[in-house]
Amino acid sequence: MSPVGRPEGATASHLTGERLRRWAPRGAVAVLDQAAYAATGFLTTALLARILDEAQYAAFALAYSILALIVSAHGAAIVEPMLVLAPSRYATRTRGYVARVASVHFAVTLAVGLIVCLAGGLLGLLGHPARAHAFLGLGLALPALLVVWVVRRAFLAHGDARGQAAVSLVYLVLAVAALGALFMLRASNGGLAFVALGLCGLLTALLFRARLNRMGTTQVPPSFREVLRAHWGYGAWLQAALVVGWASGNIHYYVLSSTLGDTAVAGMRAIDTVLMPLWQILAALGTVLLPSLARVMGTPRVGRLVVEVAALFLGVGLVSAAVLAGLGRSILTLVCGARYAEFDATLALFSIALPFETTASFLLAVLRAAGRTRVIFGYYLLLAIAVPLGYVLVARVTANWSLDALIVARVLASVALTLGLVVAVALATRTRHPGP
Repeated sequence: MSPVGRPEGATASHLTGERLRRWAPRGAVAVLDQAAYAATGFLTTALLARILDEAQYAAFALAYSILALIVSAHGAAIVEPMLVLAPSRYATRTRGYVARVASVHFAVTLAVGLIVCLAGGLLGLLGHPARAHAFLGLGLALPALLVVWVVRRAFLAHGDARGQAAVSLVYLVLAVAALGALFMLRASNGGLAFVALGLCGLLTALLFRARLNRMGTTQVPPSFREVLRAHWGYGAWLQAALVVGWASGNIHYYVLSSTLGDTAVAGMRAIDTVLMPLWQILAALGTVLLPSLARVMGTPRVGRLVVEVAALFLGVGLVSAAVLAGLGRSILTLVCGARYAEFDATLALFSIALPFETTASFLLAVLRAAGRTRVIFGYYLLLAIAVPLGYVLVARVTANWSLDALIVARVLASVALTLGLVVAVALATRTRHPGP
């Protein structure tokens, strides 16, 4: 019996119900924020698939992959440290600290944007005008594109999750209007999309600036150098993990570009666009589950929780695989246009990996909760190495250098590495039972 006279099971059930009621609103806000922000990227890639030719869309895909790399590094160096340091080290001067982080953001992204612009100019000189336009547009828009991340997380650092979601929703509305204008004008290159989204990001930041300035304490802010040192000390290892994670999810574009050309790159981008909502939903769910996983880590309850939620994620992967295998052609046509319907067989082949990759997304969240960042780093590193090497091996064995060969390599790597994650999670969540 519990101390208040109720059965232990009733107490556990009561606590679980309380926890669900407490976390459900936060989880709903987190999912709303993630969904609103992710919808912008999804709509951008889907719309441009319809209005750009294959060469322009392939160029956009390559530039977009570079943006994903910069977002990962930016998040590790600037955004995520702010979430940890604002309510702890700088709790007595959060407003000044957040303002200084914004200064660091603009200094860093202006420098990186200049490098991207120089890369675009070099691509133009080498005779790749489509890629030059995409990279120049990305470089020019980079500081404004990423300022939305800073503003979103600044609200969260102040404990205002609803403010973060509001930023994402406003940005989505502005982006939809800008993308609609691009569609009406039949934009001729991906660079214009980056510039349009950058303007939306800058306008969003200006709209929420006054609200942010009213939050937090007003003591003297830390120096520019102090913020750089603090963020580097926190995010150095995380940057390495995220950069390797980027490589595992984007290196195939460069492999395909060097071996098969623009058509394969554009086709792969179309497939990734179709899958984007699934990955974003799973990422949001993983973030919501992280506190609960951390709380039960090291207790006897963790094993059962991990098995039950892993089964749920596996079920999501199986259902998604069945839908894409049966309706892939219709979905590709709906999302990206009829020209990409020919990749339906490739999408069906990729769907074999979905049950493993959806399960892996949850297992990685478990490892984050357990603090096993080196295992996560190793997973992404092995995936980044295994896919291109597997592609070469499959292509040589079958004498068929094709997009399907790369997908087969991805499927085999996903199966093997997910099984490895199962072992790693079993070791991370193992609890010791006292002897008799």
